[in-house]
Amino acid sequence: MVILDQTQLPMLCVEQRCTSVAMLIEAISVLAIRGAPALGVAGAMGVALAAEQTVGAAADFQRSVRLDAALLAAARPTAVNLAVGVQRALAAVGDAWENPTLARLRLTAAAEQFHAAEVLCCEQIGGHGAGLFGAGARICTICNTGALATASRTSRRWVWCGDYRRMVWSRLSGCRRRDHCCRVRV
Repeated sequence: MVILDQTQLPMLCVEQRCTSVAMLIEAISVLAIRGAPALGVAGAMGVALAAEQTVGAAADFQRSVRLDAALLAAARPTAVNLAVGVQRALAAVGDAWENPTLARLRLTAAAEQFHAAEVLCCEQIGGHGAGLFGAGARICTICNTGALATASRTSRRWVWCGDYRRMVWSRLSGCRRRDHCCRVRV
């Protein structure tokens, strides 16, 4: 899984590869991943990653994946979307826990579907927002909204970083781009 390490911004644009659930949990914990949609996608994708890396009998497989899922959800306890992504992925397994191969397929499909749904939601929010602003509008986003917080259609299965802001700006005809930064982190 590849993420944009938001702790490096704004000075550097660094992609971080999370090859294990432990690495993903660390990235979530240190705020390398921020923004509700991105955290939800990280949760769902993280459960699929856990399943990909877990081997063993069905009972051990289920126990291990569920433990990793609980650790993922606990990585940022106040991140509701993170827990929602984890739970949606787990729910998709249904009765397939006895067949780890089928469970992996369902988890991966659920993570990809969750990602696609987040992309669609972010695009719809961007499209709706674009219709609210006229030419010359000045927009200030707070916290991690916009491109850093959203899921992107242009990303591959394990990558997310949205293009909400670009989409909104492209729809604002005659609007000069003005970015306002009202919050700085150190």
